[in-house]
Amino acid sequence: NNAVNMVQNNGTIVDPLSNLSGVSSRFLRELKEAFPDLATTPWTKVLQWVTALPTKTQFQQREQELIFEALNNLFVESAVPFAKVIIEECDLPVEQKSIQPDKDFGGVAGGAKFRKGNILFKFALDVERQGHFVYGGDRRDDRSAMKSASHELKSTQALIDARLTQLNYPMMVVVTYLGKRVMCVSLLPVKGKETLVQGKANVNDKIKLPPLHVAPVMQAMGASLFIGLSRRVGEEVYGPFDLELHCGKDGLLYLIDAARLFPPEFRGTAMRGRQFYQLLRPEIIRKAGIAVLPDALVNGDEVAKKDLEAVCRVLDSEIAAL
Repeated sequence: NNAVNMVQNNGTIVDPLSNLSGVSSRFLRELKEAFPDLATTPWTKVLQWVTALPTKTQFQQREQELIFEALNNLFVESAVPFAKVIIEECDLPVEQKSIQPDKDFGGVAGGAKFRKGNILFKFALDVERQGHFVYGGDRRDDRSAMKSASHELKSTQALIDARLTQLNYPMMVVVTYLGKRVMCVSLLPVKGKETLVQGKANVNDKIKLPPLHVAPVMQAMGASLFIGLSRRVGEEVYGPFDLELHCGKDGLLYLIDAARLFPPEFRGTAMRGRQFYQLLRPEIIRKAGIAVLPDALVNGDEVAKKDLEAVCRVLDSEIAAL
């Protein structure tokens, strides 16, 4: 069963990852021997194995970096060809597509998702909700949605770099081809409301607050990335309202939908939709040393808005110094 990454060997259950030596020069060969069919590679589990490697010495840190780079390149090699086919066939009738939309991951119209092996593919599109588009307002703006997809990749990398050992994430690559953008993410053992412990499974739901034993994990994330705690009553969470934290079916915590983990640039003027894609980089927030709220403009928190303006002044001074 590839979902749990176990194989039967002479009557004994064996974890294929236990055969990986942790030596960078052998990693790709050993991984391909463990999973000869690239499509069956349990990407998320392999990523967890890589992030758990020892890093006490400079040599160990370098080995981990090389192994992570090799894994990322292999994931790209596996995902990109399928992403290109999905884009090339995007205007074909569903019955003519060689890779069919997977109805287990949502509807076909607009937000169609596709699965190939252990990778999920989804278009970066501006979707209509309650009579208006998320990014474009009165008209569809896929270009801005494409920018948001890149932010999700950036935010996930920042979380991985923070080495928050109790949080887990999918592998991810963004493919831009023929003017369209597709997110490719490794499958996770999560399922909507069934595994959700913080956030919203649907946009109109009330925010679910994390249980007491999970709250310190999110507090550590906030402290590491300078993400503040929302002061809105009933929504006291670290991160934006659409960030989802799940307790997976394997008992591990998974953070997903992190595109708006970092707040927007704000200089006191109306953003007109730009608050969803014109976002601050984590390096600037860290340099400013100010805990900011991603939803400051959504919540109308005046104190949080002032904090964003202060961070933007740091950004402007850095740009002026170049």
